[in-house]
Amino acid sequence: MTTGVVSQGQRVAGRGLLTLIAILSVYHILLLSGMLPPVAAWGGRVAELPANLQTLELFALGILLFFSLLILGHLRRWGGRFAWLFRVGCGVIAAYFSLNVVLNLMALGLLERLLFTPLSFMMAVFAWWLVLARS
Repeated sequence: MTTGVVSQGQRVAGRGLLTLIAILSVYHILLLSGMLPPVAAWGGRVAELPANLQTLELFALGILLFFSLLILGHLRRWGGRFAWLFRVGCGVIAAYFSLNVVLNLMALGLLERLLFTPLSFMMAVFAWWLVLARS
């Protein structure tokens, strides 16, 4: 199932990105469970988490799971002749987290600006490193 060799840089970037995605997933789970106030998310624009935002939180968790599978597929060289799809998927992940840095900078909530902007930046760097590192 594995073909090719993953570089040390790709391993470091992939593990770092997967770790940060796991931390972000725990954050979303804590929001859903009510253990964190909703003002700590969605740009600081909501005081309570209505049903439609709960659905979006679940969707966000699904996206993070999908991102994790793409990263694992890229690192483990799943897909045979379709392995390039995992690389392209990781490029989409890198673009997503790059955009997320800008959106976090525009957030009303101080927590999102001070905590999640650097986190998103680190995730973007790891994702671009994963995509651009040579095998």
